[in-house]
Amino acid sequence: MVNKKRSITELGNPGNPHGEAGAEMLAGMNERHYEVTGWALGFFDFANTDNVLDIGCGGGETIRRMAEKVSCGRVVGVDHSELSVKISRENNKEYIGNGRVEVMRASVEKLPFWNDSFDKIITVESFYFWPDPRENLKEVYRVLANKGKFLIVADINGDAELDESDIEAIEKFSLFNPRLSELEALMNDAGFRNVVIHTVSGKKMGMCRRQQIINGYYFTLFNGGEIAGTFPKIRFSASKNSNSEDVSKLYIGTEDDIFNVITTDIL
Repeated sequence: MVNKKRSITELGNPGNPHGEAGAEMLAGMNERHYEVTGWALGFFDFANTDNVLDIGCGGGETIRRMAEKVSCGRVVGVDHSELSVKISRENNKEYIGNGRVEVMRASVEKLPFWNDSFDKIITVESFYFWPDPRENLKEVYRVLANKGKFLIVADINGDAELDESDIEAIEKFSLFNPRLSELEALMNDAGFRNVVIHTVSGKKMGMCRRQQIINGYYFTLFNGGEIAGTFPKIRFSASKNSNSEDVSKLYIGTEDDIFNVITTDIL
């Protein structure tokens, strides 16, 4: 079973899904990422008029879940994979039909939107495929509105205790996997400030993950303090150029054996 999953991932190419293997891989990602994405979306305080962007929308499940919460706004999904765009559209036909959702082929390198276009932005399990994270984060910052929120969800990070399969995937797919201090520096360079790390216990895979997340502990660290031990989910928050006390936030989530979260403010 493990060998089959690896071959599907390799044939389908998680960095740019294509072909039958890519379609099967995207369906599996919708299922495997469901719990961690739900946990991460809990950090968004949705308004029904929000404009929301999903970067690297994959199979479109995150788009669907957010569209349920944004009844008078819109959710836009972008992906550079033609197959991902096709499947995301198929999985959100109803919302596309009523104008609540739009899915287009585009890259984080050059997002086809005006400055300050989105109240909330999320990327699920795609950050480590970004071609130039330093510049790409600046592009995200550009399209994020004042008081907006940005959420990054990822399975791995450079401070986590990675298993053999994680290490193999990093090498095979040339994944960008920075330490948390490196990621904080990139965020600061893009304009984000005040990084905070939140963690919650849980397991990367398995039937009991939901129960462990719900009943697990919640660990918070402010202003880039060091993390002791292995924690599996990370969230970053950031706020943007606002005199209001209601600053915007950028969240990053990881899911490694435990879950880490980091937040920052955009000043």
